[in-house]
Parts: sequence; structure tokens; C-alpha cells
Amino acid sequence: MIYGDPMKTQLKEMLGFMFHFDLKNLFLSPTKNSIIQLFRSVFVGGISTVIDFIVYALMRIPLQDLQFCDLIATPCGFIVGTVFNFIVSRLLIFNANESRVGIKAEFAGFAVIGVIGLGIKELLMFLFVNLLSIHHYLSWIVSSFLVLVWNFAGRKLALYK
Repeated sequence: MIYGDPMKTQLKEMLGFMFHFDLKNLFLSPTKNSIIQLFRSVFVGGISTVIDFIVYALMRIPLQDLQFCDLIATPCGFIVGTVFNFIVSRLLIFNANESRVGIKAEFAGFAVIGVIGLGIKELLMFLFVNLLSIHHYLSWIVSSFLVLVWNFAGRKLALYK
């Protein structure tokens, strides 16, 4: 993101869309406004996270007797959430035409950044649940938020103009 007056302009633009309930420009119209892209990323990431969480929770049920069931259930949710996130991100967050690479390389880069995020999430889940004895759902929420920030920044900087 750019600091100073351009950031104020971007924030004013987004707040104007919100104040006037201009959902088309807030969610659908192509934009280079980093604040709107971050807002959309949080929105899309939130939906992806709900999908990820549902798959995680459902996978946890048959695996709950295993010591490291969270380390198995977490990537299952991640895979489903990542595929959804890629498809919707191309449509709503980053203009697919502004990708620095072709679609195959774009998906590969998207996935690599996501896999790094998964590694971060797995490490955090292990630390929080197994070492610090923090409840697995709270651990999942905190680690998911941190990984959302990583994913947005990595994808914006590496894949899109």
C-alpha cells in the first residue's frame, strides 16, 4: 500500500462506495485501489475461511482420537478453501487480466503462496494446540487471520501488477 495522500484518496473512495451502498464498485468493478482490494480480500477470505473451517470441522470428527488430528484436518480444509479463493479472487479482487503470468503459472504461484501460508498455519496450530494448550478452534481462528494477511500481501506483490 502507498502511504500519504494516495492512501487517503483510496480510503475515501472505498468509504464513499460504502456510504452510498455502491456494491457494484465496492465488490465487482475492476480496481487498482489497494484498500478496496484488501477489503475484498477480507470478504473473499472470510468466505473461504468459512468453507475451510467447515471442511476442517467435518474432517476432525472421524479423526478426533488421533493425537495430531488437527494436522490432518487442517490441510483438507485448506485445499477446498484455496481452490474457492483462487476462482473468486480472479473475479473480484485482482483483475485476472492484470496477472504478471499466464493462468497456469498464476494458479501455481497462488498455490505456492497458499502452501507457505498452510505451513505457517500448521506451525501455529501445533504451537497453540499442542504446546500452549489453547483450544483448537481459537487457535484456528488466530492462525487463519495471520495467514489471510500473508496470503493477500504475497499474492498482491508477487502475482498482480
